[in-house]
Amino acid sequence: HKRAEMASSASHVKAAASRLANAVWSAAASATARGASTSSANTAVATATTRRGLHTSARRHGGPDKGFWTEGTNVKEPGYLFGETPPPPGQSRKWESWELPWYSMMLLSGGILTVGLSVQPDTSIHTWAHKEALRRMEEGK
Repeated sequence: HKRAEMASSASHVKAAASRLANAVWSAAASATARGASTSSANTAVATATTRRGLHTSARRHGGPDKGFWTEGTNVKEPGYLFGETPPPPGQSRKWESWELPWYSMMLLSGGILTVGLSVQPDTSIHTWAHKEALRRMEEGK
């Protein structure tokens, strides 16, 4: 049963890929036949690719054959963040191995960014024009 389902899925993917390739080639051919520039032909190809590609993306990527907004297939108990059950009362949550480096690097990056942006020189055109106007007024006295 699974093999038949996989074969059927593979034939759908091949058919979708074939339709996509035909749409791309016909869009490129019609754009160049009209004497369009290379960028116009590329735009036509991208448009055709997007139009054809969006309809079959769920099947190509192994997703269900339903729409994006349909009900999911969650099998875990609902109501917990990231599906993680809270620890028993009186115990704290144990950190995973990646969490300490992640949080420390994020904190360090935020600190470096805050300090770096606060001490950067003011290079706006308005500041330069203001200083230049003041200098010229002093020279004119």
